[in-house]
Parts: sequence; structure tokens; C-alpha cells
Amino acid sequence: MMTSVKSIKARCFTMPSVKTYLDLLKNAHGAKAFKCNVCGAETKSKSLKEAFCNLCESYNKFESNAYPDLSGELFKLNNDALIGKTDLLAEFANRIQKQAMQPKTLYAIGNLYYLASSYEYSNLDYSAKGFMEENSSNMYSSLALTSKSKEFFFKALGVLNQLEGDEGPELEGLYLKFLINMRLKRLSYAKKDLGSMDKLDTGSSVTAYSNMAYCVSTNAQHALNYIDPFLNAGEPNAFYYLARHLAQKKSYDSAESLLKALTSSFRMPMAQYLLLDIQMRRSKTGA
Repeated sequence: MMTSVKSIKARCFTMPSVKTYLDLLKNAHGAKAFKCNVCGAETKSKSLKEAFCNLCESYNKFESNAYPDLSGELFKLNNDALIGKTDLLAEFANRIQKQAMQPKTLYAIGNLYYLASSYEYSNLDYSAKGFMEENSSNMYSSLALTSKSKEFFFKALGVLNQLEGDEGPELEGLYLKFLINMRLKRLSYAKKDLGSMDKLDTGSSVTAYSNMAYCVSTNAQHALNYIDPFLNAGEPNAFYYLARHLAQKKSYDSAESLLKALTSSFRMPMAQYLLLDIQMRRSKTGA
């Protein structure tokens, strides 16, 4: 169990040097590899009981192996999605929709389309002159893949709403809704999910992780307070959120150094795309 971020008294502190963060990241290198039981991606965690997937951020309990057959198939599709190839993913998605649909599987499919869209977008050439017609193919592909990801995210939300009992959703269901709403950039809905999680189990690591993700995404003033416990626990994804927070504060050199070290040790697409985004932003602004 992890202390709820709401119980951490807000405090102002000086931003530590990037070396401090890199030293903490070295501590995370002892993380054990496992297979995410939602999307099948290989991910790493220092905890022997639970972890957050480095690819889809799903919550995993090590004694749980939900939907192993489907996650095994999705694992084979991860590499394709990360280079923008989705033909086999589309075949898989069409077959799944003819069966009893699990919200976690629908989310995993949506997330792979989301990553494929990010890949296409990352290949836009902003150095081109004029109207950049050569970018149109990548732009249209990115928009089409984004549309497909939204389709599956909303289907997952629909199934989750149907599964809710009279007593309301369980914590893991709420967390899945939170992840989906964050990816859809429906921050008001994500905030509502977060409030429900706090009421249900304010001391859980799931609730604390959600608070960290939300506060960084909304550039909350005391976001470091929420990242800190996960950094000290060696949670790899926390270093992504730290880098994102540093970039928000325009500490681009520190953010880049951290992301380069992170992506060299962990397969984390969200960190790779954040690094590309920062580099592109700096090339355009000269920051």
C-alpha cells in the first residue's frame, strides 16, 4: 500500500539536480521483467506484488493473469503498432468484437491504435517549406488511427458502465476508466474517476499513481510531491512523469537527459514520444 498523495502535505522544494534523478533511475534498473496481463507487453517493476505496465499503464497484480490468451496475441501486435503497422491489429479487433468484449482488451486495442497514431505523428517533417504537402500522408494516417483509438476507448467505457453493479464500480474498473479518459483528454471525467477512487480506497497505489498522472497532466503546482514516493520506490513510469514535469517547467536539458537514460533501459513508448516532442519543440523555438 502506498500513502495517498492527498495525505502528503503540499510543500515547496527546490528542484533537485538531474544527477539526483539519474541516480534514482539507476536504482530502478533492478526491476524484474514480466508480461502485462492486459496488453501482453514486457514491462518492468521492482515490486514483487504489483506493477504498472510501461506500455499501457494498466495495473497488474502478479498473482493475477487475466485474459492470458488475448494478451499473448496482443503482445505480437505491439511491435507492429510501434512502427505504425495496424493491419493485423485490425483483423484481431474485428474478431474480438464478435465475441464477448472485455473492457481491458478493448482498452488495449485502443491504446495500440493510439501508439500507432503517435508514431505517424512523430514522422512529420516540420523543417519542410511551404504547405508541407509531403506530410499529408502521415497527418491523415495519424488522424485516422486516432479516430480508431477513440472508437475502442469509448467501447471500453460503454462495457465498463454496463458492468457496474448497484454498489458502483470497483477500484480497478475506475482506474481503467481513468486511463481511458486521460487518453481521450477528458480531464473533467478523469477528475471525477479520481474522486471516486479516493473515496473507495484512498491509500492504494492505484489511487496514488492516478493522482500522480493527473497532477502532472494538469501541471499542478506541487506535482513533485506526487511523483516523489514513486521515484523512491523505483517505479519506472514515475520517471516519465518526472521528465514531463521538467519539460513543463522548461527544464529541457534535464528532461532530455532523463528520457534518454530511461529509454535506454526500459521499453517505454510514451517516454520515446515525449523525447521526440521535446526535441521537435526545441528545434522550432530554439529553446
